[in-house]
Amino acid sequence: IEAAGVRQGEPVTDDAYNTGSVHAVADGAYYIRDDGYREATLMRIDAQGESHELTDLNTRGSIDVHAERGILLTQDEFCGQYHIYFDIYVYHEQDDELERLTECGRYIYAVWHPRDDEIFAVRHEAGVMALHRLAVDGVLVDELWRGGDEQVLGPIDISPDGSRLVAAIWRKTHG
Repeated sequence: IEAAGVRQGEPVTDDAYNTGSVHAVADGAYYIRDDGYREATLMRIDAQGESHELTDLNTRGSIDVHAERGILLTQDEFCGQYHIYFDIYVYHEQDDELERLTECGRYIYAVWHPRDDEIFAVRHEAGVMALHRLAVDGVLVDELWRGGDEQVLGPIDISPDGSRLVAAIWRKTHG
């Protein structure tokens, strides 16, 4: 590393105190600003390093970006009068529109398939985690994996060619 030259990173924003999800793109990056003073906000940093507020959110969640389909994100949402669960949304930047795909879905992470019209998402219900494949409109296609009581599925991602899905998983038996 030293022979190649060490590059020191430089901050591009000072308002991302509690940023949990960041997605780099060719001409900048997207992130969710959650600084404790304002509402959570979907943000874009352009190629010149300027930050732009895109839309207010309920809470920070996960984001994934697809050039044609938009910004896929999860956030807390009311389900009925008394419950709050994570649901999946798509933000269409060109229309400044936040489209809700699921209702009471309990999806905590979601990613676009890079080529097919599919979404892969992690669902959490009653302590059980599951990996779902959804249509581009959020409708369940099938359940790919279901964990047991002592397995926690974390963030997921998919390879650029769409051939592999990776996931973080914690199992009690493995410490």
